Amino acid sequence: MLFLVGIPTFFLETSMGQFSGLSPSHAFEKMVPISQGVGYAAIIINAFIGFYYNVIIAYCLYYLVFSIRSELPWADCNGEFDCFKRQNLSSDCKDELYPFTSKNITIRSPSEVYFYDKVLEISDGIQNLDGLVLHLVLALILAWFFVYVALAKGVQSLGKISYFTSTFPYVMLTILVIRGALLDGANEGIKFYVGSFNATKLGDPELWKDATVQVFYALSACTGGLISMSSFNAFNNNLLRDSLLVPILDCLTGFYAGFAIFTVLGHMYITKCVSSFSEVAAQGPELAFVVYPEGLSLMGSAAPFFSFLFFIMMLALGFGSEFSIMESVMSTAVDIFKNKINTKAKNLGARLIIVIVYFFCALTMVTRGGLYVLNLIDTVVAGYPLLVVGLLQVIVVPWIYGTDRFIDDIECMVGKKSKSFWMIWIISWKFITPIILFVIIVATIILPSDPISLNGNLYPSYSVAIGWIIVAIPISAIPVCAIYQFILKHKDGKNYRKLIEPTEDYYATRNRFYKKKEAQRENMFSLTSTRKNIVSPSEQVV
Repeated sequence: MLFLVGIPTFFLETSMGQFSGLSPSHAFEKMVPISQGVGYAAIIINAFIGFYYNVIIAYCLYYLVFSIRSELPWADCNGEFDCFKRQNLSSDCKDELYPFTSKNITIRSPSEVYFYDKVLEISDGIQNLDGLVLHLVLALILAWFFVYVALAKGVQSLGKISYFTSTFPYVMLTILVIRGALLDGANEGIKFYVGSFNATKLGDPELWKDATVQVFYALSACTGGLISMSSFNAFNNNLLRDSLLVPILDCLTGFYAGFAIFTVLGHMYITKCVSSFSEVAAQGPELAFVVYPEGLSLMGSAAPFFSFLFFIMMLALGFGSEFSIMESVMSTAVDIFKNKINTKAKNLGARLIIVIVYFFCALTMVTRGGLYVLNLIDTVVAGYPLLVVGLLQVIVVPWIYGTDRFIDDIECMVGKKSKSFWMIWIISWKFITPIILFVIIVATIILPSDPISLNGNLYPSYSVAIGWIIVAIPISAIPVCAIYQFILKHKDGKNYRKLIEPTEDYYATRNRFYKKKEAQRENMFSLTSTRKNIVSPSEQVV
């Protein structure tokens, strides 16, 4: 999916952003006015992701603080009646589990008890939010404070911070991979990671949907982030190189990170009373805050140190993504109201208001039922909205704006390329990527899917309905904006073609670049002429 969908979408979005120098909503509006809603839909998706992403960062902050102690608080059961930790690796698991199985008690690990009962104080479902969890509220305040401080000055400060957030995790990751590889059972985890393959899963459309969404998430595609960030690039930046290297390196980084996870899971596999490796594997928040912390707690006296490193790495990765997400949202908001937000003080104030609004909206996710809210938003946003935006992008740009015109725009930035080179991209943009996305969307709609649940608790019907409303919000922006463009901007009924023709503003960045180059040439010519007209003293004597 990386090469069939990810890289073509990444190249398309970064090309749009760098060429136009505009936010997603304005880029689509100026390129093909009737498609303005595609840009707004992407930003709305990003806005929803920003809500819950910082809650996960708040969890990381909490765990980081409680890693700074001689013994991790989730290392032992601490008297919980349903908590089980294997004490003797040489003993029979059945004997150790008998006190629980004889009473039909469903056992939980110490890290599971700590996360759900101590950190989240979790309720029995989304229907029971049951008040705020104070320590998570404080952690969330701190998380949003860091976001505001980092983004108060806009993309200039973000660029400096990204040097740290993009390189530091590699150092931490390497340390964790080395430590994990030295654990007993690490080879079992690696075997499961790189050696297991279930061909029957290839017929499941949910698998292809999840794979596509994961690629979009990893590359920040279809959320407006790529267009927003690339709009700050120099006009002649080598975006072709970036569009190939960044996705491939991102994929390789994810693969490398898997070794840090699965070596620890392999150690857990041989130290826990489980019959299959899948019993120690997990995904989502449970992997980061239950399974992996439990693996870290098995590292003896060094456990707090490696736990601290792990959550520092998680924070660097998390803040790196959150900064990019929120800068896209903030810059779009400032761009929309640029006539009113026209001073540095107003810019700072607008960004502060956005952070405050986000904090109060996110409070629903730091209640005792907050994880159910977070899981609902994550499930519905990371699905149809991303796929629909991705599909419409590869319809609007190659089919309406036109690949010939789009390639001319790119060549203005990177120089001329051969026709055979561009043929690969044309086939991808016009046929391969849209067909794949269309088939995935249709298949997931037609075929039945698993109901939304968390830890075996099914969501009530009204919360599922709320989820579909969340899905509809970004998607509805597309027809709403199209109608707006049609009625308000072309109400004379005579210039329908203007709805699909680019405006002069779309080429403003290119025109400024050419004018600057022309001015530089003129200055160089003027300087050369001046030097030729200067007569040296020896020539004057002659």
